[in-house]
Amino acid sequence: MKTVQFVLLLLLSHVVQAQDNRFFQMRDGKLGISVYVNDSLHNIGCEKVRMMIDNETMNITIAVNPSTIVTHIDSLDTKIKQTRFDDVVFRGELGIKHLATKGKSPQHFNVEGKLTLNGVIRNIEMSATLSNFQQGPDIESMLYLHYDLRLSDFELEEKLPGFAEEVCIEVLQPLLMPTSK
Repeated sequence: MKTVQFVLLLLLSHVVQAQDNRFFQMRDGKLGISVYVNDSLHNIGCEKVRMMIDNETMNITIAVNPSTIVTHIDSLDTKIKQTRFDDVVFRGELGIKHLATKGKSPQHFNVEGKLTLNGVIRNIEMSATLSNFQQGPDIESMLYLHYDLRLSDFELEEKLPGFAEEVCIEVLQPLLMPTSK
């Protein structure tokens, strides 16, 4: 129920602001996780990353439902599908003033905010790159985020036995052409 309320609140706040602001429209982004499990490197992923960026304040919200993550480890995939996990949510601010990329070189910056994972909230800083990416008529740019997560920071060691302490997290988010509302 909390997940539904969160999504509705995000959508409602976005609709109210959309009356006189410009927003980047989003498609679902992709999440990639590289981690050693029992001394073997695994690439885990999700193609349902929800992201919202306020083009005026540069505030960003990212949400992932853990049940949409595919690990390619049968026992772990089963555990994820059978267990109720709260969404993983990041709320922060992009370290740039505008998302414009037309005619610009890739922009490198940091994204600071709070990550809520496993009921634990931590301040984190991700590295980011925004690149001009004209793939088709509607995609203007691509946002890439990177963060090295320590499982112990979010009390996940017992829930993920055999996983290495450090996990590489990457998010790839296409940004569509902005629309005026």
